[in-house]
Amino acid sequence: EGLLPAMSVDVTFTISAKDSAVLVPLKALVNGHLLIIRDGKKERIKVVSGIQDGTFVEILGPSLRPSDQIIISQKKM
Repeated sequence: EGLLPAMSVDVTFTISAKDSAVLVPLKALVNGHLLIIRDGKKERIKVVSGIQDGTFVEILGPSLRPSDQIIISQKKM
């Protein structure tokens, strides 16, 4: 029993975990900025990012509001 020649295995390692992190899609972060809609107006805000997993990135600050909408742009800002 076990791994034999010509067999493969997928392994996932958890390096870091947080209980209440603010995450946004990684592709929304462009040059350290997020494009958001806040109070009906489009704003470009500079953020401090934390850990990322290739799909999402942690936002350490400034605070995003629950009502903020994140704009995911495929163009450079």
